[in-house]
Amino acid sequence: MTTTAYEVAGWLEKMDSPDKDFRFMAASDLMSELQKNNLKLDEDSEKKVTRKLLKLLEDKNGEIQNLTVRCLATVVARSKDPQADFVVDSLCTNLTAQKPELRDVSSVALKTVVSELPTGSSQASNIVSRLTPQLSKVLRDNPEIEAGVRMEMLDILADVLFRYGGTIAQHHNFIKDVLLQVLASSTRQAIRKRTINCLGSLCSCCDAEIFEEISAFLLDKLNNSPNEDTVQTLSTAFASLTKANPARFARHLSSVVDILLKFCKQSNDDELKEAVQQTIEVFILRCPSEIAPFVEKIEKVALEFLCHDPNYCGDSDDEGMDGEDEDDDQDFSDDDDVSWKVRRSAAKVIEALIVSRREHMKHSITAFGPILIGRLKEREETVRIDVVRAYISLLRQISTFIPSTPSATGGENKENQVIGYIHFAAGSLSNEQLELLKAIQHQVPTITKAVAKLLKNRSTRTKTIALALLSQLVKTLPGSLSDQFLAILPSVENIFKEKSTTSQMKIDAIQFFSLIFRSHAQECLLPHLRLFVNSVEDAIGDGFYKVASEGLAILDKLIVLMAAKKEADLIDKIYNAALPRLKAVDLDLELKERAIIAAGLFVAFCGNYLQSKVPEIISLLIERSRNEVTRIYAIRALEVVVQSPLKIDLNPSTFSALLPILSESLRKNLQSLKIAILSLLATLFKSYEYPGIESDALVTVLGEIAILIDNDDLLVAKFALRCYALAFAKYPNAAASHVQNVLGQFVKLMKAAVLQGPLLNSALEMIEALVRSNVPGKPHFEDLLDQITAPVYDSQLPRQAFSAISATTAVVASASQNLEQLSEQLANRSSTDAIRLFSLLSLGELGRRCSEVYASNAIKAEPLIMEAFNSQNEDLKSGASYALGGMAVGNLPKFLPFILQQMQESKRQFLLLHAIKEIILCEGQSKESYEAFQQHIVQIWNVLLIHAESAEESTRNVVSECIGKLCVLQPELVGELKKQLNSSSANVRLVVITSIKYMVSVEKKPVDDQLAVWIPNVLALVNEEDLNQRRHVFNTVSCIAHSKPALVRNHLDKIMAVIYHETKVRKELIKEVEMGPFKHQVDNGLDLRKAAFECMFTLLGSCLEKLDVFEFISHLEDGLRDSHHDIRLLAYVNLSKLATLTPAHVMQRLDRICEPLKAQLLFKAKTNAVKQDFDKYDDLKRAAIRTWLILQEMPEGSRQPQLVDIHHTIKGTAELKDMLTAIEKDSQRVYYGDLSMDTN
Repeated sequence: MTTTAYEVAGWLEKMDSPDKDFRFMAASDLMSELQKNNLKLDEDSEKKVTRKLLKLLEDKNGEIQNLTVRCLATVVARSKDPQADFVVDSLCTNLTAQKPELRDVSSVALKTVVSELPTGSSQASNIVSRLTPQLSKVLRDNPEIEAGVRMEMLDILADVLFRYGGTIAQHHNFIKDVLLQVLASSTRQAIRKRTINCLGSLCSCCDAEIFEEISAFLLDKLNNSPNEDTVQTLSTAFASLTKANPARFARHLSSVVDILLKFCKQSNDDELKEAVQQTIEVFILRCPSEIAPFVEKIEKVALEFLCHDPNYCGDSDDEGMDGEDEDDDQDFSDDDDVSWKVRRSAAKVIEALIVSRREHMKHSITAFGPILIGRLKEREETVRIDVVRAYISLLRQISTFIPSTPSATGGENKENQVIGYIHFAAGSLSNEQLELLKAIQHQVPTITKAVAKLLKNRSTRTKTIALALLSQLVKTLPGSLSDQFLAILPSVENIFKEKSTTSQMKIDAIQFFSLIFRSHAQECLLPHLRLFVNSVEDAIGDGFYKVASEGLAILDKLIVLMAAKKEADLIDKIYNAALPRLKAVDLDLELKERAIIAAGLFVAFCGNYLQSKVPEIISLLIERSRNEVTRIYAIRALEVVVQSPLKIDLNPSTFSALLPILSESLRKNLQSLKIAILSLLATLFKSYEYPGIESDALVTVLGEIAILIDNDDLLVAKFALRCYALAFAKYPNAAASHVQNVLGQFVKLMKAAVLQGPLLNSALEMIEALVRSNVPGKPHFEDLLDQITAPVYDSQLPRQAFSAISATTAVVASASQNLEQLSEQLANRSSTDAIRLFSLLSLGELGRRCSEVYASNAIKAEPLIMEAFNSQNEDLKSGASYALGGMAVGNLPKFLPFILQQMQESKRQFLLLHAIKEIILCEGQSKESYEAFQQHIVQIWNVLLIHAESAEESTRNVVSECIGKLCVLQPELVGELKKQLNSSSANVRLVVITSIKYMVSVEKKPVDDQLAVWIPNVLALVNEEDLNQRRHVFNTVSCIAHSKPALVRNHLDKIMAVIYHETKVRKELIKEVEMGPFKHQVDNGLDLRKAAFECMFTLLGSCLEKLDVFEFISHLEDGLRDSHHDIRLLAYVNLSKLATLTPAHVMQRLDRICEPLKAQLLFKAKTNAVKQDFDKYDDLKRAAIRTWLILQEMPEGSRQPQLVDIHHTIKGTAELKDMLTAIEKDSQRVYYGDLSMDTN
């Protein structure tokens, strides 16, 4: 309901009341209506309200003043320009009033008004344009104003410049003069700090000329023999300018760093040393390239100041680490001692050096690692925490430097590389990476010794950061604590014993245990199992549900360890702790779920120790399965029980109680529940053959499962088919009544052409089980074939369905052994193309599954194949190619010579090459088939090389794959392939380059050694002018960098220049094509640019330490400005990843990066654009917003004016605002996966 003018007049009247309560309520009512947006004021009412509120600012009651300030800010945000201008003018005038109270409240009101201005509105721009010069004049002309008001004014000015600096460019020069005057004349440090903050906000939005004038002023002050106080101020100012615009200030570093370091070393003022080191830290993080010449000096100073403690004498390495020593240190504490600030800032400088110099990681671990470990004995907690954080940063950088550490670990093998207890697969890590891991391993004993003492410290913060250090150590080098458990576990166990321990610290400790269990070998954990058990027991019994939940979650690993240890007292201990959680009904849902899973694990792995308690647990699990909230977890727990290696004896009464629950639950419309039930039933059918299970309840369950064989949910259908495969084999009598229903549903799936991959495999298993088992009333061979093949006679049957039908037909024939009859029927030529296609595919499947079909010459398949090759139907041709390959897989001596002969005589080489590909892909799967295949490799190789010269790209692609797979099977062929690099045929060279993609994989293979020698020769081809060849090299490099980065890591200097060159639009490759009355431009370099950016993205993830990041960003900027949609999308993806990996480098180029991002967001499509164009532009805007969100997550990213400006742009445009809301909503979705049940 809209507020009337009468009500407004009443409030204004009450604001003049002598009663303070009336005045307060009037302002409160006005504020309430403003917040509800019910107040619509005309010009006269606005005038009265603003003036009355300005008068109330002078009220003597503080509560009324506070409410008036808030109310005034809201009114200004909704008023027209004349009244808003009047309020701003009045508040600025009040800043110079005689009454100090009025000056104070006016400064607060002005600050609130600015903060409440609507982002991106024209009103906001008008207000700040009016406010800024007045505020600057007050600062310049009234130095006598008390410090508090001046600081508020500087805060307002800084906020205005930060949020609206770009809209008041005409005032930048005046503001600069005022701020420099205040900085030079002020004697109060607090005012100078705020002035420097203003200068930083100004420098982030001003032009280069003003920035240089500010820099020149500060540099002149620095060079003219300043005192220590001035140096401290200037140092802070340099840091502020660098944060604001690192690219501009970087050129002045050579004039600043040496002077600052000189004062830092000569001065006895600890505050100055801290300020200089904080500035150096900013230089390192924001200008990593320009600071490089000074790194050696900076490093020396930082290491010296890290130990700077002139007021404390400690000779023992153990001092300050034990609890008793800590008390002594606290008694020593001196309030006037600020040397800890120097040590803290030095630790931050060292951390900055570690983070910004990834290419010198080995130096960091050897030079900084021992020093940081030694300083863990630091007596001041603030410094100690920063020292630990610096070492954690070192470990994190090594983790990103070696992203493949977890996947590289493997079992014991003579060829493996061993570091401590960890085996790394041979060739998985480079020598440089291995050296880093060895350096860490060498430091582990001293780390754990120091951290063990930290864990005894009384401070919660210290113990928390110590656990974080250990956790990061284990993440970086799995298994590194194998020899150190005795040193650290007692201290971690005490965390659960101490009453002062916080819940969060207990959670951190349990999560640390979980990390240990996942990353250390079982034989290393078992000797210390009792310590783990004691801690977990305390966690499970903790009163805070999150601690108890974490304790239950870790049982999936601990129970397996206890079962391996075979100590009944430990098992009873944990079981008795967990049982009350299972029985309780009033617990948090998370606790219930994890207790249920733990119960299943107890039975599965410790059932032989808990024999008397197993029936009780099973009954509880069945009871929990009746509850909708806990049902899915109870079912998963029961599956764990059924899978038990102990073969837990479940009596028939268990099944009679469980099956009705499962039958009813299968009707629920919840996919995860259906999958859990079907997985349980499949495990049950596979593991148990009790007569008691074959009951009416089982028949009912199977009926519900049959309904789920449907294309509405293919994942559920796959599990349902798997259940029936087992049911036909184990419980044929119960499944008999549903055979026709299952077959009907199965045929529907085939007709829908959705049977492929894992779903097809499950379906074939089901059909084979039906044919082989004695299911009462099942169809005879002919009837079953008729039912399965009936869809073939449907003229509307999709092409994809023929593969599934033919595979099913072959399975039925091979399972029933009625091969000759079916083969003769399939060999009948008098049929339609659809039936011939089905026949060909079935012949191929029969040959693949039952090689004896073609052992005799009773069936002449070759004429059928060649006849299909000569058909006009493309489906028949490809079907014949697949069939020929399948037949050759089953009977190589008979069909491979035929294929090779046809390769010489026939003109159907492309189809025959596909048949050869089928052979190669299958022959590598078993040793026996490979031995039979090996004698034909030379023949196949020669044929492939002949067809490598084909002009058809599709033919060359098949040849490339065949050659690559053959080289994997027989690495000696790489030498032969290497000779083809010098071929005069460009097509042959393309085939050779492409074939490498099919040789590399994550696993170590013999061919890798051959590739390591050969790769430099392949990379050299990138320098040739053939664009197609260059594109293929880029794609191959991407593939190698993804799977085997060690092969290209040391050769990037040879190809990066070419990759960067191809990121630019080359005008000579753009051709103009006439299409009727229109002219259309065709960019022949587009595919090459795409390949270049894709290659850059892959190298960013695997070889970052070998890249010049600033050069990378420079060429990435070309992609951000590229005219093509696909290139810009690739550039956004690259930028997002780069901002995550090296935020310091991105921050320095933020100006140039944000410009094209903002331009993309503001882009307007042409009026004649089609829907497809609009969709592309929307995709680009969404990608730009996602990139902006990632850029904001960089350290201090949300405070960068360039990103704030983009934020204002998004918030000020309804379309972009809606996109942002949708993106944020999508990113906040939580996907609840299954709780871990990995018991290995």
